[in-house]
Amino acid sequence: MINNSIDTRKFLNTCETIEKTIGKIYRQFVASTLCDEELKAIWIKMAEEEDQHATDIGFAARLPHEGTFKVKDLTQSRVDQLLDLTKKVLNKAMTSEISTETAVDLTLKLEKEFLAVHIASSLEFEKANMRQMFQSIVQSEEAHYRDIRSYHAKYFNH
Repeated sequence: MINNSIDTRKFLNTCETIEKTIGKIYRQFVASTLCDEELKAIWIKMAEEEDQHATDIGFAARLPHEGTFKVKDLTQSRVDQLLDLTKKVLNKAMTSEISTETAVDLTLKLEKEFLAVHIASSLEFEKANMRQMFQSIVQSEEAHYRDIRSYHAKYFNH
């Protein structure tokens, strides 16, 4: 595998924006879809945790950095694509009527994508504190994915 370098601050700032956008998406889903109390609680909890992830990552971005970190399976382009995806989903959620099933499907897709990026970044950081932060986010994202996948299986598996 080719070793690439990613600008640490730019990467973290992009991840922070992604997390903030995701929180907005889940709040928009609560506001604009006909969802039951169970799904509403899942989305609200996820939105609050995404906000906390954004705060943690934003704090990390403001810490002194050596500039770059080495990666094998992650590029800034990949993270930028994920940011673009979240912005498109937020725009769609705000401007279109989305069915509950579509919103749940989008949530599954987003959580799966975030999990892959967070796992890659938690494995790539050499500094223990950064690695630990991303591993903590991974655990949270895994719980999000399990919760929404379980809800999907319960109500939408045909």
